[in-house]
Amino acid sequence: MLNYSKFIGFGFFIEILIGVYLAYLFSPVDEPKQFSALINLFGLFLDFIGVVLLSDHFINIPNRYKRVHEMALSMVLGLPFMLSIGGITYSVIAFGFGWQISDVWASAVGVVALYVGLALYGFDSIADALQFKFMEDSAIRVSYYGWFLLLAGLAMQIYASIAHLGIT
Repeated sequence: MLNYSKFIGFGFFIEILIGVYLAYLFSPVDEPKQFSALINLFGLFLDFIGVVLLSDHFINIPNRYKRVHEMALSMVLGLPFMLSIGGITYSVIAFGFGWQISDVWASAVGVVALYVGLALYGFDSIADALQFKFMEDSAIRVSYYGWFLLLAGLAMQIYASIAHLGIT
């Protein structure tokens, strides 16, 4: 039998490593104009995750595989925070070695962590605390998170487009 807590812990570790790698990759990005491009990239990523969560193949997983939904939801809930922790880890390492640290990257990751992470975590916590009946089924919960991520990604892309055009 697979130990799901170890799998989720390993997944969070991988998300932190991805955050470190992305921070390293985007460390030269230091122009404020590139902030909108990063927000657009994050929005596309959220759209992709939302579409995957909303796909029929994922939502219609039989109830006996409810653990798959639970693992996916925990990974999605942890993604913004783990990527942020990875970015912070890289920033601390870069500061220690005197490498370049991008303020634009830190701002973009902060927006994603606050805008998406806190909203998802807050919604999940409220649903658990108030024991919403409609959120007990894991497939329904996955579809709500998928719609939220899809709409959040779309809003981030619209914001990035407006910011890139200089309308604001």
